[in-house]
Amino acid sequence: MISEDSFLRRIPLAYETLGRMELEAIAFSIDAIYLNHQRISQWAARCEPKSFLKTPYRERLELFLYLWSIVDQADALRRLLRKIRTNESVLEFRKISDAAQSMRNSMDHLSQNIPNIANKKGHVPPVYGAFSFGRFHFDEAGVEIEDFEIYTITAGSLTHKAHKWPVPNPLGKILDIPVGMFEFSAFDRTLDVSALVRCLSGIVHLFDTRVRNRIETAIRSAAEEKGLDAEPMLSEYAGSIATVIEGKIK
Repeated sequence: MISEDSFLRRIPLAYETLGRMELEAIAFSIDAIYLNHQRISQWAARCEPKSFLKTPYRERLELFLYLWSIVDQADALRRLLRKIRTNESVLEFRKISDAAQSMRNSMDHLSQNIPNIANKKGHVPPVYGAFSFGRFHFDEAGVEIEDFEIYTITAGSLTHKAHKWPVPNPLGKILDIPVGMFEFSAFDRTLDVSALVRCLSGIVHLFDTRVRNRIETAIRSAAEEKGLDAEPMLSEYAGSIATVIEGKIK
């Protein structure tokens, strides 16, 4: 999750409505990706070969709901960041999330595509996707990774004689301990979830530094022109609202 002292958590109310809405949408998508990734990580960390092979339907359903939520929010975030064309983290995120855009579009048109998918010949990916991840174990000295397992699970039943999906290879990858290398495949595309999440910290840093400085400078300039004190304007933040209505039925 984005830290509470991040600029994306403390957007001044004095900032223009359009810009504030865009920043809140960016923060929402980033938090949603972080939260769903955390849930997947916690689930994966509990997996062992025997229990994994007998994953109950409810757990399987929840897992793929988390994954498709990441796809949705990654697609939304890449659209929200379309105006930023030079930041390295944003560019890397857009490159990785290109698969999310394609997967989202395919899912949006699933009802029209089912007949074509059903009649497809050759190797077919599972309709709602396949998820793979690695579990890594240190040697006795606790220094180097010695053993690992690669887990793969599909969202639903296999519908054709032959199916295909990529299996992640740990060679040359950044490995998170004890579980990582999350990859989600659907509609002939693969989203590197782990790499996607790693980009987010750089994106948040961009908004906490360059974007924050630009917005605060603009607010100070506007306040100075009107002869106002900018500090109260900078310290008043937007926040969510919760209400409770109590009643009695007679």
